[in-house]
Amino acid sequence: PCIEAMACVPETNKCTVALYKLACPEGSICHAEEGPDGPGKLTCVPLFETLCMPCNTHKDCEDPLFENETQLCIPTTNGKGSFCGTDCSTHACPPGYKCTSTMTDTGSTVEQCVPEEGTGCDCQPQWSALLKWTDCESSNSYGNCKGKRICTPQGLSSCDAKTPSPEICDGLDNNCNGTADEGTETLCGEPGACCMKDGGCQGLFEQSCANQEGGFQGIGVLCAQAACGGNIQGACCLPNQSCALLQYNQCQNAGGSYKGDGMNCNDIDCTIPNPIGACCHVNASCAEFTALSCIQQQGYFQGNDVKCNDITCTTMGACCLPNGQCKLVSKTACTALGGNWNKNFICSDVACLPGDGMGACCLEGGGCAVLQPEECTSQSGDFLTGENCFGQCGGAELGACCYINGDCAQTASSSCPVNATWKGQNSTCGNGTCGDSGTGACCAIGACYEGFTAAECALLPGEYQGNDTTCEVCK
Repeated sequence: PCIEAMACVPETNKCTVALYKLACPEGSICHAEEGPDGPGKLTCVPLFETLCMPCNTHKDCEDPLFENETQLCIPTTNGKGSFCGTDCSTHACPPGYKCTSTMTDTGSTVEQCVPEEGTGCDCQPQWSALLKWTDCESSNSYGNCKGKRICTPQGLSSCDAKTPSPEICDGLDNNCNGTADEGTETLCGEPGACCMKDGGCQGLFEQSCANQEGGFQGIGVLCAQAACGGNIQGACCLPNQSCALLQYNQCQNAGGSYKGDGMNCNDIDCTIPNPIGACCHVNASCAEFTALSCIQQQGYFQGNDVKCNDITCTTMGACCLPNGQCKLVSKTACTALGGNWNKNFICSDVACLPGDGMGACCLEGGGCAVLQPEECTSQSGDFLTGENCFGQCGGAELGACCYINGDCAQTASSSCPVNATWKGQNSTCGNGTCGDSGTGACCAIGACYEGFTAAECALLPGEYQGNDTTCEVCK
């Protein structure tokens, strides 16, 4: 509360008249909350809650606690946005602000606090949490382009308006006057029929048509002459990289790319080659392959379009950890993990045994875990010093191991490479054992690959989208 004593109604204990007040902190005043019986609790409230807040209309600046005071949304003179002022007819402005006469929309003049010369407005945490923003603009002799500035935790963003420029033949409104390519007829040539994605037709310049993902039918071709929505077929490259003879609208609805009226699929190549990039091998050598080829060679793909000359591959090796597990890492990483490093070997080439007195513990209820002897004893297990769990506690758990190239071998799960797929205990190699994994789209960071198995995708790493899917699902 901001008062020391006040007159109250004994029956309701409601305070009605403040006898004297304590001083509120600088920049705030004592305010009586309205209740059903008149003024109630008195509290200190800030005077300048919205001062300098980004705004677009006067309503953005209204403060319900000061409804009798005028709070205006005041534009800057440099086009960098509009910000709230506060009434200074009865209150002094805080440090860094000055009281100045400001004209309202009706032509009257009111006194408002605004930043002093050479200073500006910035964001407050509560405004960035509410994503407060203001219109801004970029102007020059060619035009005026609108944009936004948004309050973020890092401060007020720069104006995202583009810089006005002369109109050129690109299908864009370069000078921001609401019309694209005006006055550029000599540069653009004649317009022609553009078949739109919705099946309609518009007369556009070729570049304007392309920017709207339409199908340009030729310079001078009228919409009445075009086959938009008609019965004429052409080659359509579908998302799965196959080709079909479809009408323009049918191709668009299927998410395909229409190659033109009358075009034959025999003359069109719809395949999209997977990009290549640097592939690091365990011996630190580098070669450039597709992601799939890199994985098949047990390499580590460094990303699309990454060149071997631009990176340094690290020598990798199988790292036997104290608990008998294995990880393929660098020597430095293995040392940090307390493991034993095997240069240029992968985990399927080594047999890691637990150290530090650990061993396989055959648990009373079945199963196995690598534990210390005392831990095994506490769980009523049978301890096997220096052994890992594979092949212990009931015999080797053999099953079919499907390699990336489609080969199959009967192995324990520990002998099945990390980039292969173990089919489970007692599974056997037979017709179709390794041919049912299926392939589909693999969505990775910044890229998508088709024709990957789930295991291959996991090694990128990526997210497998399911059998027979295409990269359309990654968009």
